[in-house]
Amino acid sequence: MYNFLYRTGLRLGGECIALIWNDINLEEKTLRVCKSFANRLGISGYNILDPKTENSVRTIDLDDDLIILLKKHYEEESKIYQFDRQIFLFGNVKPISPTTFARHLDGDIKKAGVKRITPHGFRHSHVSLLIHLRCDSRDVAERIGDTVEVVESTYYHMFPKKKAQTVCALNNLISKNKG
Repeated sequence: MYNFLYRTGLRLGGECIALIWNDINLEEKTLRVCKSFANRLGISGYNILDPKTENSVRTIDLDDDLIILLKKHYEEESKIYQFDRQIFLFGNVKPISPTTFARHLDGDIKKAGVKRITPHGFRHSHVSLLIHLRCDSRDVAERIGDTVEVVESTYYHMFPKKKAQTVCALNNLISKNKG
């Protein structure tokens, strides 16, 4: 699940937990995000709802290594009695709870002796990776179900060389025209 969150940038509490196997196409290497998980307030249980925004409904491409992991996960899950593609990707017949996930994450972090990351930190790490790989902010925004404005305002500090690149591009254009 850690790999899945890091490699997709999905929101844990809303998007990832609501996924069922029918949302994954292992052959086409795509994931359809079209619903959201919500805890019922004051009582045990949950709701699966429509996403909050239009941007949240999307299909994203999955990388080859993640597909390999998902195929292994599917193989194991399909051994469960009465398995069908309507069960949750993480949690089986009931979705994994956000607090259970966070508790396991904290335990694994403690065992590994690494710096703490929150569940939402996987989303930020995913976007950071895409920015580092010089992916277009429009593609990043579409992938994570946000707007370009939100991506750029939230992650602008990760583009320190952008101003220098702008001036360099202008200087190169001017020097080409002089020559």
